[in-house]
Amino acid sequence: MTLKTLRINIFSIGGNHWGISQLDRQSTVLALKEAIQASTAIPVVEQRLVLHCAELSNTDVIDEVSKQDDLDISLIRRSEEECLWLKIVSAQGVKLRTAPDHIRASRDVVYAAVQSTVTALQHASEEIRSDHGFVLDLGRENVRALEYAAESLYADRGFMRAALALNGRLLSRASPDLRKDQEVACIAIKQNCDAFRHVDRELQADRSFVLALVSQNGLLISCLSADFREDRDIVLAAVRHTGVALAFAPSLFTDREIVIEALSQNGLALASLPADLRADRELVLVAVAQNGEALEFSSQGLRADPHVISCAAPQARADCQDAVVRLDSCQ
Repeated sequence: MTLKTLRINIFSIGGNHWGISQLDRQSTVLALKEAIQASTAIPVVEQRLVLHCAELSNTDVIDEVSKQDDLDISLIRRSEEECLWLKIVSAQGVKLRTAPDHIRASRDVVYAAVQSTVTALQHASEEIRSDHGFVLDLGRENVRALEYAAESLYADRGFMRAALALNGRLLSRASPDLRKDQEVACIAIKQNCDAFRHVDRELQADRSFVLALVSQNGLLISCLSADFREDRDIVLAAVRHTGVALAFAPSLFTDREIVIEALSQNGLALASLPADLRADRELVLVAVAQNGEALEFSSQGLRADPHVISCAAPQARADCQDAVVRLDSCQ
């Protein structure tokens, strides 16, 4: 099938007009800029193309930004100074710190600098670093960029909800009010359970809040206080979600119900148990029924037990049978 060509009308601020017709709908904006350069001698680096009040990116595909067969696109020409700084910061992003104020307020220059060196964002103008959408876009490309936002954004609930979904540890930078916000805290912890350490202390001590969290992420128990790691309901909820969370509650290894729940969820939780429990036939059977590989963490005697081996996954059975044969040959 032949792709339909487009008629693209380029208008400059000075009133000039050019027609570009040699492109198809799958062409990129970069290809369009190259066609403009061929027609006008305006270098690609100097071109900013705007469609419906939105600047087009070089990687945009024309068919994705508009379905029209005739497009009217505005051309804004960059100054020689801005082009020079684009070249400088593209090579060394940190050079942005030496740029004049109006250059550090240029989104294109700042974007190029951050692509080169993410820490360059700290040298951008306050206005740029306070731009909710711009900073989030940078963060989606490199999550570290979020660390250099303006302080005001760390108190902005909308920004922080989006930012924490990308990097939960940013909760440490959030305003005190946001660290008390349960929804905000949950978003951060879901992305990185270590964010719990930065939740407001009163919220950290809220048993119902903690119980709800470990029900959704059992490994969060590793960040809890000793009191919570000894709380039967909290530990039970944690191991029901993530069996290996049992490793962080050694005081409850003697609680058989909790141990069985953990092994039923993930047989590999057997690895964290003391030797006497790894020699407990009932517990080992629960573990290998869930995950045959748990057999390797059982006692030597149980690893040679035909019934235990038969309950394990095929590969685990084969491995253990080979081990028994090797052991017998050495005796």
